[in-house]
Amino acid sequence: MNTQTLQHASSDVGSQLKFWRQQKNKSQLELALDVGISTRHLSFVENGKSQPSREMVLYLGQALQLPYRQQNSLLVAAGYAPQFKEQNLDSDALQVVKQSLQQLLQNHNPMPALVLNSRYDVLLHNAGYEAMMGHLLGPDVLTRFPNALQLFFAADGLRPHVHNWSVVAPLLFARVREEAISSQDPWLLDWVSQMDTDELTADWTGVWDYGLPMLTLELAVGDQVGRFFTTIATIGTPLDLTTQEIRLEMLYPADVATAALFTAHAD
Repeated sequence: MNTQTLQHASSDVGSQLKFWRQQKNKSQLELALDVGISTRHLSFVENGKSQPSREMVLYLGQALQLPYRQQNSLLVAAGYAPQFKEQNLDSDALQVVKQSLQQLLQNHNPMPALVLNSRYDVLLHNAGYEAMMGHLLGPDVLTRFPNALQLFFAADGLRPHVHNWSVVAPLLFARVREEAISSQDPWLLDWVSQMDTDELTADWTGVWDYGLPMLTLELAVGDQVGRFFTTIATIGTPLDLTTQEIRLEMLYPADVATAALFTAHAD
């Protein structure tokens, strides 16, 4: 693996800014025009010869369309306090959000649904998710695997139960790897580095002849196979870091047999 693509070496604001500009395929001229400064000024900021103001750091982060977490990182690197709050989902400020998510989860029963953060930690889940995971992996599964990535890829997790592993796993890994590169999240970068194998970077030829309009997750349930597709929803117009990173993932049966199978097991 080329580890240079996974993380930048320096934590100073100029190096971070240059890294993100290059990741977004923007020239110095394009970015300078976006924020209304000269290319000379921008060059000085990137080279550490000029210290940007707090407002300029935010302008640059917004012009690069960086997530709030990365904008906070730029601010801290420049010596300023973070702009965007990171609040616990249990905090008073997010109670309305949490209650709304819980209602959506409940409404989706008996089909599985869960709420994840950007590191795939399971923040909330419904009874359908708990029932399916418990049926496949035992009653302590949620304690053993509070993270959805670890649950999916672990040898004693979902991996032995995923009937179409050779198709789903490389695509999921590729998605997470892109997220790690684009977010520069240390936990995701470390996870990708540890998991990167030939098996997970295999040829995807079989995907294009899949025969369905969306990729399904096929889970072996006893001597039968349940087929599911997923939808992922995010909070509209988030104003803080936590709400920006929340994802609601819902599983749906991809065929009538799966719907009947899952309902029978849920009962």
